[in-house]
Amino acid sequence: MLGSLVAVNNPFPFSISGFNGLTTAQIISFLLVFVIFNAYVVLIVVAMVALYQTSKPRHGVVRTAAIWHFYAVIWMLMAFIGTVWGAPAEKTFLGGTGLATLGIGQRAINEFISMGFAVIAVVCMAIGFARASKQNRAIREEILGAIEPGPPAGAARRTSQRAELPSAERTTG
Repeated sequence: MLGSLVAVNNPFPFSISGFNGLTTAQIISFLLVFVIFNAYVVLIVVAMVALYQTSKPRHGVVRTAAIWHFYAVIWMLMAFIGTVWGAPAEKTFLGGTGLATLGIGQRAINEFISMGFAVIAVVCMAIGFARASKQNRAIREEILGAIEPGPPAGAARRTSQRAELPSAERTTG
């Protein structure tokens, strides 16, 4: 009875290899998908932070560049879903069972389509950043243009005091 409770007859019970039973192509597929997923997560976070930052009104003006970051978020979600569609966890998207027979199958083509979605998202983010920069510059120039450069504050005060004096006092100085 006690022998049936022992789960592992391994001298190192905590040394578990997650790649047991997987082929070399499946291990490589797993590592590639891991890197791709993490890259997509970073790109989604960048797109969402950019969307948040550009959608906030600045000086009473709403910038329309945020829509490009919204499009980037949508395309990144499509890329993320496409990665799952292209290479589920239990399969490999490489078309062989060893390093010598690494071929490109339908799953790899699906993965490339997913990467195409990510490229479209990066282009949308670049357009959004360029538009946001242009709109920030326009807002800044409009605000600075509304402030007219005039005489120093002290000079304006002396002029206004002189204008308040009666005409007899103004001539005597």
